[in-house]
Amino acid sequence: VTIPYFVSISSLFMIDFVFNVLPTRYQTALETYESMKEEGYVLTLIKINPAKEEINALFENVKQAFYELRYMEVKDEIKTLSYKINDLTVLLTTEKESREDFEENNDRVYAFIDEVNKKFLKAKRDFYSVNGVYLIDKSKEDELIFIENELASLSRIKIDLNNYIHAPSKSPYSVLNTKLIELTEFSDLINSKVETFQSYIYSLKEDIQEEYLKITKNVISKKRR
Repeated sequence: VTIPYFVSISSLFMIDFVFNVLPTRYQTALETYESMKEEGYVLTLIKINPAKEEINALFENVKQAFYELRYMEVKDEIKTLSYKINDLTVLLTTEKESREDFEENNDRVYAFIDEVNKKFLKAKRDFYSVNGVYLIDKSKEDELIFIENELASLSRIKIDLNNYIHAPSKSPYSVLNTKLIELTEFSDLINSKVETFQSYIYSLKEDIQEEYLKITKNVISKKRR
């Protein structure tokens, strides 16, 4: 673009921004999009064609205004153009980061859920074992049943995620990672409840052990007399 000698410094920055900075960012975003497609990313959440049409139209309008020296008239359009390009970049970055997070954490979360289930089954066995010795309040059994139902819900969320992973029509990693985060948060919550319940059972078992030791000492003491 030809720059008249009377253009202000602020206008020069705007010209550079519109004719150099923004096009470079835009081209980088488009190249990233194509590269990610080749790498197997599912980019259905990024409506690239409507985005390109809107951005190209904005570029055309803004540049035409600059050719006609109407710099200040298109300040809002320049902002919109910058936001649109940034939105596209953010969506692409989100898909990349989601893939990294998902691949890093998926196996770990599944293994953790298996551990939570094992802990619960042991707590359940211990509960009914101790319940034969102590008369435990029914609210504790209700709590156990509630945790068991939540584990069933957790299992359904896990199955739902598996269905997304193995579906013929692949899902974007941002969708998979969102579901994995949901699974992680729920499994952490249930694990906390299981461990609290375990602590309660352990305290009962310790009480039983103490009572047993007392009785044993008393019996031995009486025999010695």
